Amino acid sequence: MDYPSDPNVGLVGGKFTDGNELGGVPASLDTAGHMNGITDEILNVIVSAGLTPDEAVLTQLDTAIATLIAGATPDASETAKGIIELAINAEAAAGTDALRALTPAALASLFGVSSPAENGYARIPIKIGTAIDEIIVQWGRATSNASGLAAVTYPIAFTAAVYVGLGTVFANVLDNNLVTVGNLSTTGMSLFASDGSGVALNATVVHWIAIGK
Repeated sequence: MDYPSDPNVGLVGGKFTDGNELGGVPASLDTAGHMNGITDEILNVIVSAGLTPDEAVLTQLDTAIATLIAGATPDASETAKGIIELAINAEAAAGTDALRALTPAALASLFGVSSPAENGYARIPIKIGTAIDEIIVQWGRATSNASGLAAVTYPIAFTAAVYVGLGTVFANVLDNNLVTVGNLSTTGMSLFASDGSGVALNATVVHWIAIGK
């Protein structure tokens, strides 16, 4: 499609003009050839989109263009570029959708809030079967009393289960000190620090770790 090349149309500067009677410039002519060309060009778009031209419908060109654009851009796949829908948080957590794209925000939603402190925890996403779940790792320090006992309350409670609890005596050199774990629960555990022969260690820093969900 282009402006008509017929000199009888009377273009000025290559474009149509309303003319200027005082200046002696006649208005451009809308020739049948040019108007038919414009109409045929529009009809070609409408028909290409599978629509039936209708003189009374003034939105067919808009509908046709949208239809052709949608049809020209296929859905994206692992081997082809195209249109792709973004996954919402629930779809990211389900871990089964192979059609939607994962955004940084949806990825971040899989990670629960963690606390990297001296007594802290980390929530780590894992896959169980086809579902996304999490493992919580908690850690900290406690100081034994005169009986060698240290009561530990986790920074957060495990909501389902605690799988393992461990403790060790902090020392700058190798020794025979050991820590026994008891009363392991979803909210805490008890630690007994001794010198290896059963003698309680008083005011001793014990490091501990617990894993659960």
